[in-house]
Amino acid sequence: MDKRIVFVSHLDSTKFKAHHTALYQQLCMFKNNFEDINIIDNTLTPLNELTKINAFFYKKIFGKNYQRLRQKWLYKNTARKTDKILNRIASDLIFAPGSLDIAYLQSDIPKIIWTDATFNNLVNYYPQYCNLPDSNIKNGNILEKKGLENANHIIFTSDWAKDDAINTYGIDKNKISVIPFGALPIKEFTKIEIDKVLKQRNLAKPQLLFIGVDWERKGGNIILETLRILKSRNIFPELHIIGVNPIIPPDLHENIVLHGFLNRKIADDNLKINEIMLNSILYFMPSQAEALGLVFIEANSALLPVIAKNTGGVSSIVKNGINGYLIEDNNPRSYAEAITKAINSREQYLQFCKDAYGYYRENLKSDIIEKRFISKINSITALSSTKPA
Repeated sequence: MDKRIVFVSHLDSTKFKAHHTALYQQLCMFKNNFEDINIIDNTLTPLNELTKINAFFYKKIFGKNYQRLRQKWLYKNTARKTDKILNRIASDLIFAPGSLDIAYLQSDIPKIIWTDATFNNLVNYYPQYCNLPDSNIKNGNILEKKGLENANHIIFTSDWAKDDAINTYGIDKNKISVIPFGALPIKEFTKIEIDKVLKQRNLAKPQLLFIGVDWERKGGNIILETLRILKSRNIFPELHIIGVNPIIPPDLHENIVLHGFLNRKIADDNLKINEIMLNSILYFMPSQAEALGLVFIEANSALLPVIAKNTGGVSSIVKNGINGYLIEDNNPRSYAEAITKAINSREQYLQFCKDAYGYYRENLKSDIIEKRFISKINSITALSSTKPA
């Protein structure tokens, strides 16, 4: 019998595709595998408008950031409404893309969440989670612990998040799995196509690629200094930047091409992004804070090894020397060394690209991730159905 799934989110599911790639991916996985799906979404409306007052107050009066949705009363209220809906529909599983939406649910239906970080992971790590008032942090941790404890099973995208759930919130490791998010390939390559793409790549003038809108958080200043070091070594890279137009120092004007924001949902933009990716030789993004980094997976799907900082959950998808290089520090010389090493031998570089693509196909491709995820869903619901009432 087809499993009956309830997808719960305080966000608007009709906007997932445009604004929340991972959530859209999760919802599609359910729709691809189950017919009976009920969506309970937008659960905070119109209450979330009230939280803007608090955020404005803390910013204006105390100069503090404020995570306005980390408030217990919000989710106690939405839980009451959600429980009433759950009492009217038959379901085998409640799924939520985070801990907040199930924190105060009373339903005894099995609950599973799939997320990329705990609240504690984020505090003083991502810029918007820095300089929070103590009360905000306290409430955030209470909500997180309640949600994690209320889940029958938790799927994190990295060991970084899993370890924090165990160490900070005391969650039983036996009810946690690690499955990263996946990414669709930019195209399915044949062996002949792979060889053709790689043959065209020019290591003499290496084209590097950065995609992102948050230039500072994703290591923009490190990138610029790395380019200078490469030039001092008679390596003259051309960095292509998509998503943002940062101020470029005069000495690097000839080494950087700005493409501005390109939208994959627009056909012409999508084609341009793919063309730039296939013509690049490495994806370079030394993020200072990154819970996972879906763009690293997308880069691998385009035969691009990545150069990244070993931070947050990045090491769950970037395996050093296989599909990229992980750097332990912020020293631009370390990144310059990694880039130099990657392109030092054409034969080794070509194998690096093939290894990166192979790792993606075997471990990070969206259909592989979907199979792992649905298998976990089936095992959880099967286990719950065998328990005596």
